[in-house]
Amino acid sequence: MATPITHRQQWRTGRFALLIAVSCRGLLAMLVSLLVWSVLPVALGWHVTVVMSGSMEPALRPGDVVASRPVSVQQVRPGQVLLVDDPDHAGRLRLHRLVRINPDGTLTLRGDANPAADSTPVRRSAVRGVGSLRVPLVGSPAYWAQTHRSGQLVEGAAALVLLLAGACAWRDEEDDSDGDSRDDTGDGSGIEAHPDAPTAGNAPPAEVPEDESSIRRAAFAGRGARLAGIGVLTFGLIGAGIATGPAALAAPLTANTSSSSTWAAATSFAGCSPAVMTDKPYAYYRLAETSGTTAADASGNGRNGTYSSGVTHNAGGPCSDASAAATFTGSEMVSTTQQIALGSTFTEEIWFNTTAPKGGSLIGFANTPTGSASDPQLSVNSASRLVFAVPTSSGSVTVTSPGPKKYNDGAWHLVVATLSSAGMQLYVDGVSVASNSSTTTMTSTTGYLQMGNGFPGSLSGAAFYNTALSAAQITAHYNAT
Repeated sequence: MATPITHRQQWRTGRFALLIAVSCRGLLAMLVSLLVWSVLPVALGWHVTVVMSGSMEPALRPGDVVASRPVSVQQVRPGQVLLVDDPDHAGRLRLHRLVRINPDGTLTLRGDANPAADSTPVRRSAVRGVGSLRVPLVGSPAYWAQTHRSGQLVEGAAALVLLLAGACAWRDEEDDSDGDSRDDTGDGSGIEAHPDAPTAGNAPPAEVPEDESSIRRAAFAGRGARLAGIGVLTFGLIGAGIATGPAALAAPLTANTSSSSTWAAATSFAGCSPAVMTDKPYAYYRLAETSGTTAADASGNGRNGTYSSGVTHNAGGPCSDASAAATFTGSEMVSTTQQIALGSTFTEEIWFNTTAPKGGSLIGFANTPTGSASDPQLSVNSASRLVFAVPTSSGSVTVTSPGPKKYNDGAWHLVVATLSSAGMQLYVDGVSVASNSSTTTMTSTTGYLQMGNGFPGSLSGAAFYNTALSAAQITAHYNAT
């Protein structure tokens, strides 16, 4: 006797299960084709990379995979998106658009979403290739992992499991029987006996009930629709992958300085800390402690600092991932408990907020933990403008933010300073405001790092790097609040 068909078996052979299965299998086919197009260029000798920031939006978004074909240095042209060795970070790559070829043969690049060109020129020998094919979003898991977005990784894995389950939701009636039919005739034919079925060998076949026939027709149609859907999705996606390749990446470069364009990169990071940690700081002080005297070095390098007596910890700050900021009256500071050595390539950055008419040191060095702050130093002067100073053999060299802008307006501002072979650069709120290309080195500096010495106001997110951050990275840090 045949095993009765259960409600679950009836559901799995129905039209709704068929619709779910076709949709999920189509989506899986789309993902597979994305993966194929993201790795196929490797066989051609192309370089495949995952976009990790929003500096090239809208042409390239975080999680996109870009394939760059090899190109000779004589073939590069302004407007191309180039994959190059990052001049500011050894062992890393940068994918930006070529703005101009300089008289000395170096290349100036810029991210489409950045308001200014990269601060450090690129040698022609550093060019790895020209971006020629974009595969959207397939690199998102790598991007989530790199930026510590564990929640999105879990959500993505769960979505994939649901797709796989949905793809297996439907089975046709023959498959669902799963061997339950038995040889009730006893003749070894495997045909189930029926009480009304004729037994003569030449008897006409039994008529298939109408409802069973409809299900089988639906199954046949479903199989056809499934194959057609997968084919359309796969070939449509292949076409889309090609269409969004060279054409999109070779779009002409235009000025991009509006507020809405600047904030287009904000989706790159959820909070300040992921943006800072991605660029591997030498020391990083969030200054978000709510009690105690230790200013923890969040870089993991163990260069902790100490709050002097009188520093308060107030709620709020510039970053969504920090619940407090350190506030000073002008008599307190934070100082490291060990000396730090700086070379002639570095970056220092800090968030500040003040309404005071007087200035003070934001970041500086001292011979003793509680000594006077000295260069290299970031400070606010008596005119409420920002000053970046470095020590040289001929004395202190400074760059100052231009007037009449003042920064004692009670708003949070991010100030970043870099020193490299490109010179001194001063950035405020993600935009370059002053520079000095003639000063590229400074005298050797070893001392205790200080923050807030003589400064009346609040500080947050102080970071040091032994590399010069690019304009794109600095903009990403500002946008990552």
